Amino acid sequence: MPIRVRTLKAVALQVLDIGEDYVQLHWSRALVRPADGTEGDGDDGWMDLKYEMVVGCIDTGNDNVLHREISENKYTVANLLPSTSYVISVRACDDLDQWGLWRRVRVQTLPAMRTSIHEIGESFARLMWRREDVVVEE
Repeated sequence: MPIRVRTLKAVALQVLDIGEDYVQLHWSRALVRPADGTEGDGDDGWMDLKYEMVVGCIDTGNDNVLHREISENKYTVANLLPSTSYVISVRACDDLDQWGLWRRVRVQTLPAMRTSIHEIGESFARLMWRREDVVVEE
């Protein structure tokens, strides 16, 4: 008699927002439906208890900007550098204490905003702002 098993998909990682010094992420995981189409619909029977996140900086070579276990499926990585490339990796651990596959995403934070006071009057101030130019090295 054949043994049926259900395999888990890797975490589906989604970038929700990127700023000068942060990246907001969300992830989820679902079951893979068996080839014969029976069972396996939705997340029933599996429960992620924790997630592991690792953030590395491509530009500086620091592979351990952040490394932590998280109990929710969303997180905002803060205190990042502007105009900098990062690799963010996430994996899930189920109720049997088995770690899933890593899912990685490469992101670049926005350039810093440059502000200046353009004109000041008795009852107004005109401010100007723009993103700093990004220099691409070839």
